[in-house]
Amino acid sequence: MELARFLAGDDFIIFLLLFVRLSSLFAFLPFFSHANIPIAVKGALAFWMSLLFFPLVASSSLPLTPLALGVAILSEALLGFVAGLVLQFVFAMLSTAGDQISMVVGFSMATVFDPQTGQSSQVISQFLTMIMLLVLLAFDGHHMLIAVIANSFEHIPLGGFVLTTQMFDYFLNAMKHLFVMSFVLSFPVVAFS
Repeated sequence: MELARFLAGDDFIIFLLLFVRLSSLFAFLPFFSHANIPIAVKGALAFWMSLLFFPLVASSSLPLTPLALGVAILSEALLGFVAGLVLQFVFAMLSTAGDQISMVVGFSMATVFDPQTGQSSQVISQFLTMIMLLVLLAFDGHHMLIAVIANSFEHIPLGGFVLTTQMFDYFLNAMKHLFVMSFVLSFPVVAFS
């Protein structure tokens, strides 16, 4: 009886938007988007987390027109993509630093298969990325990511994410700093080689 009432009302639309937000975040966030995690596990985790976070957003009010619902779904998917992109900048910085180190020390031909990206990368890049993942797990970074997701409901209502010009400026600056920081990280090895 409760399930039928849940599926019939506005609660279903709120749950759907919540599920889209969490699914897109788990699809693009660095730790959760690993290629070795099956899609069924990611989907089950997103569904379970949607049930868990549903009481936080159950009081939201959304327009019920098909166009507004489509825009809200796209907004939630875009939020997950943008959040994942921002966190991928850190891993790209380490990978670029590893590429620069590999070129200097002569390991540029030593490549391994990277299971996270599905491509081959240099050994030192892979090593630095694995160290970063271990640091992320050791300092409970995966729990911090879940806490950030929980706090996002207070700051960004369901269906309310909009790309602004400030975000584009941030992405451009992040790309610029990505190369600068990767050079800073690789500089001690490059300078002494």
